[in-house]
Amino acid sequence: MRATRGSEAGVLASGWPRTTIICVVGLISSFLSALLLALIKGLLDPLKILTIGFIGIWLPAIIFSMLQSLTIGGNVMNLRRSMTNVSVLINFILLASIVGLIAHVLGADITIEEVILMGTALAASFNALIYRYMTGNSLAISGATSIIWPILALVASALALNGSISNINYFKILLVIIIMAIPAIIISKGIDRLSEKLVGMSAKKVFRAYITNWLTGAKEDLESVFNHVGVDSEVICNLLCISAPQGSLIGVIAVPYVHPGPLKNIGSSSLPPDLIFTIESICKTKALSFHGFTTHASDITSSRDYQLFLDQIARELSQPLSPPLNGPSSRLVRINVNGLSVGCHLIKGLPLVFVSADKVGVEDISERLRIEVEGEIEKAYGVKPILINAHNSYEEEPRMDLEKLKKGIIDVIGLAFKNSSYDPIKIGIGRVKPAHYGKSYGLGDAGIGALIIEFKGLKYCYLMIDANNAEKKFRSTITSMVKSLGYNDCELFTTDNHSIVHLKGVKAKRGYYILGEKIKAEELSNTVKRTLEEAEASLQDANVIYKTVKVKAHVLGDIGHKSIENLMDQAVQKFRSLGLTTYGLALITSLLLCALA
Repeated sequence: MRATRGSEAGVLASGWPRTTIICVVGLISSFLSALLLALIKGLLDPLKILTIGFIGIWLPAIIFSMLQSLTIGGNVMNLRRSMTNVSVLINFILLASIVGLIAHVLGADITIEEVILMGTALAASFNALIYRYMTGNSLAISGATSIIWPILALVASALALNGSISNINYFKILLVIIIMAIPAIIISKGIDRLSEKLVGMSAKKVFRAYITNWLTGAKEDLESVFNHVGVDSEVICNLLCISAPQGSLIGVIAVPYVHPGPLKNIGSSSLPPDLIFTIESICKTKALSFHGFTTHASDITSSRDYQLFLDQIARELSQPLSPPLNGPSSRLVRINVNGLSVGCHLIKGLPLVFVSADKVGVEDISERLRIEVEGEIEKAYGVKPILINAHNSYEEEPRMDLEKLKKGIIDVIGLAFKNSSYDPIKIGIGRVKPAHYGKSYGLGDAGIGALIIEFKGLKYCYLMIDANNAEKKFRSTITSMVKSLGYNDCELFTTDNHSIVHLKGVKAKRGYYILGEKIKAEELSNTVKRTLEEAEASLQDANVIYKTVKVKAHVLGDIGHKSIENLMDQAVQKFRSLGLTTYGLALITSLLLCALA
């Protein structure tokens, strides 16, 4: 889901150093516009060109940005963001200058002031749209404020060129501003109708909520949007309490069928570390969390319901433990399914199944597949499997044949049962937080964990890293490194943590770093070794107590998930299609008006 995976980091999220650079680029664009405009009038005076660029184009834009941030900017469009915004929009004046020069060469009678008017009116129209969706103000308020820009620019350019404003045609100014305003109205109405149709609320409210969360971290408005499109459901968390023969806990493994999301600070976005820390605070032992078969449809959208979910898990773990499982165990069995590696480890009669990348990438795996597999395995073996998505090799929109994957999962569980026995099984758990790497590197607060399983002399390592996916090379490098330490097999698991999304300073287009992008596997080798040492220190004959926690909660839901995603995609498409047509016609109409009137 593009809307919840993290969106591209835009210029408005920049700090003052980047804003300063953008303003300087805007100034250069203003000088280029002035140079082109000078050719229209035949001006060869460099000082005059610099004066037009600075006083006639750039300075009015900066003054306007200050006025706008003070009047309608609110907490989102502060001075820095407002200056960044207008410095980018100044490029529309450069576009108008190019069009004006071409028109002049073709014989049109047009003045420098008129071209500046067209360019700033075009930029102001875009500005009104931006402010409407970023601040939540009506288009009328954003538009009325935006009119100040072309008026300031026209007056400043007239003074710079002629030393007087007596020759300004105010009626022509009004007509050009109205013509340029029409596209903003058409686009705004079109996107609003689309939003009402798809999510049942104003696009202004939806986009403002997203942007406010992205830029300020405020979550209330966006949570309200997700709650509006979401549904009531039952969320599940599987808990495997690993205990020593004498009864003391070795550790706890959690596999929630709740998705970490939708976005930073919203709902269950920080589920993996929250869950791990909740369990460790109650059980006083190490805990790990693995990503279940879930999509963004299983995001808990309500902060209240999310806290109730964590509280119920804490209450369940505070109760006396039930008798341990008494079934057979197996070695790790793997098969390949269409480029994916599907593994099963039978632990005391409970199938622990994972789907990992191999030749192809892996993303979220649907709830429908989980339910179908659970039904068939329960019918065949009398137990529901624990289904884990390793989420360990990023690929944009990976294609998975769910029917073949379902068959592969059922087959690998069958192989595990076929090769099972009642021999003792040893389990150890460790978790370490890297000292020098955190969220800005794509690593969540839960750090790195290891689950070590030894059965009949064979030793396996499940390496958990609190992150949102990984590069293929990172996976292969780190698993090879672990296997070189004497383990028969190793697999990497990421938690799909969404609290690392939309962080300031992240340059990745998706809005977050995957493992291997900013931090390499070799840089984590010492932390991984420390984690393995901790897990090895707790490795011993183990019993497994299995608990399932179920809680009613408001989730995004499949329809809500698709509706939000469709709105984002279709709104961009509509803006592009309508914008190109309407603004193109507006620019041509304004040019004809100025040339003929």
